[in-house]
Amino acid sequence: KVDQIYVNPIHEIKEINIHEIIQHSIKVSSSGFGKNINFIENFDPSLPMVMGDRDLLIQAILNLIKNACEAMIDNPSVILKTSYNSNKVASLNMYDMPETLPLQVEIIDNGIGIEEDKINNIFNPFVSSKKSGYGLGLSIVSSGLSSLGASIDVISKKGQTNFRVNFPFKEKYIGWVWLIIT
Repeated sequence: KVDQIYVNPIHEIKEINIHEIIQHSIKVSSSGFGKNINFIENFDPSLPMVMGDRDLLIQAILNLIKNACEAMIDNPSVILKTSYNSNKVASLNMYDMPETLPLQVEIIDNGIGIEEDKINNIFNPFVSSKKSGYGLGLSIVSSGLSSLGASIDVISKKGQTNFRVNFPFKEKYIGWVWLIIT
């Protein structure tokens, strides 16, 4: 069994309990920008570990929670949900093979929603719906998750925004070689 691997000098990739990352992010958020937010955990306890870099995942989840908190108007709540979604397929991996990304994390808020003219470009740099935003947060989150083999997408309407992050199932890789652990 491979316990820890390094893909590049930037990321330390290893098995991570995504629920611990989410709970840590909620704790950090609750003591600062999210102190008036009702955080609701809806976790699937049967999910396996995900492959990732702890610090990068904390940064990504915190960014998504912060965006959700800033979108609130009345009765602020953020649902953090994990599930197994066998229908989620990313387009192609680095070997041009279709890849399933079934381990799903959702960050759902009941805020103002994302403007329709911005939704298709929300993960591009310098696109922001915030008056004081630079539009770099979501592009950095998207890029970081992509470097881990994960994907992110969003569905939004007035009163609800749902960011979905999907991870591959139990894949470990060393350099350019992928190992499937069964």
